Amino acid sequence: MEKLKDFLSFIGLAVYVFISGCAVQEPRPPLDSWTSEIYKENPLVGGIYAINDGRQLTFPQLVDEVQTFDNILIGEKHDNPDHQRLESEIIKAINPDAVIFEMLHSGYKSKLSEIPLGISEMELKAHLNWDNSSWNWDVVGPVIYSAYETGAKILHGNLSRDELMDVYSGNIQAYPTISSVKPQVEDELLEMVYKSHCDLIPKERLTSMVDVQLARDALMASSLASASGTRVLIAGAYHIQKDKSVPLHIRSNGDDSVSIALVEVSESKQILADYQLEGLYDYVVFTPVFEIRDYCKEMRESYSPKKNNGN
Repeated sequence: MEKLKDFLSFIGLAVYVFISGCAVQEPRPPLDSWTSEIYKENPLVGGIYAINDGRQLTFPQLVDEVQTFDNILIGEKHDNPDHQRLESEIIKAINPDAVIFEMLHSGYKSKLSEIPLGISEMELKAHLNWDNSSWNWDVVGPVIYSAYETGAKILHGNLSRDELMDVYSGNIQAYPTISSVKPQVEDELLEMVYKSHCDLIPKERLTSMVDVQLARDALMASSLASASGTRVLIAGAYHIQKDKSVPLHIRSNGDDSVSIALVEVSESKQILADYQLEGLYDYVVFTPVFEIRDYCKEMRESYSPKKNNGN
C-alpha cells in the first residue's frame, strides 16, 4: 500500500513538473498570435532584432535593453491592430513614468491633467470627450488605457488644428529645435511629403507641410522633455526615424533616445538585411501585414478632375 502511495505521489509530482514546465516555455502570446493574416508565414514574423548588429532578441531582452534610456520611441503603422497590441505589451513591461501619444493633440491637455483614478476604458474616453473623427478610439483607446493602467502620466504629442494652421502660415517660433534641425533634413522631408502625396502636388506648394512635419516632431520631443523618469512615445514609424525626425529634436535638447520600429513584413523580403533599416531605428519587431491598399490609387481618384469639378 505504501509503495502504491509513493508511486501515485511520484506520478502527481511528475505531472505538476510537466505542466509547470509547459507554462514556463509557452511563447509570449503577442509574438505568437496575430490579428493580421497577410504574409504571417514569413520567417521574420514575431522576430525582434537589434539593427546595429543583427542580434535576435527575446521580448524580455528587448525590454531590458531599451530601459537603459530615458526616452523610448515606438513607431507603428497606424492601421495595424497588432502594432497597437504590441505597444500595450511594451508599455506594461516598461512601466514608464510618462507616455506621449501622437494621437493626442494639445486640445486634450487640460483633460489629461485631471484624469480621475479607477475609471474604465470607456469612462476615460468620455472624460477626454474623445473626437473619433481624427483617431478611432477602438484602435488607439486600448493603448492609451494601458498607459493609464500603469499609472503613467499621459501627455499630448500633436498639434491642435489651430496650432497646425498657425505653423502652416509660417509661424514656427514656438518650436525652437526647428532652427537647428531644419537645415539637416529640409530637402529630405520635402521629398517625403511629395511622395506621401503620390507626386500629385508640386513641391513648391508643399514647403509649408515640411514646417508642419518639423513642428510635430519638435512638439513630441518637447513633451518628452517636459516629463521626468522613463518616457515612452507612441507615434507613426516615420516620426521616430533617427536621421530626420523626433530623435534629432531630442538631441538638439541635449538628450538621447532609443527607437523601436514595428514593421510589417514584405512578401519577398525574408531576411533582416532586405529592409535596409540601418541608421533609421535601433530595434525592429516584425509583424504580418494587416491589409494591402493602394493609397496612391485612392488619392489619385480623389484628385481626379471629374470629382474636383463636381461632375
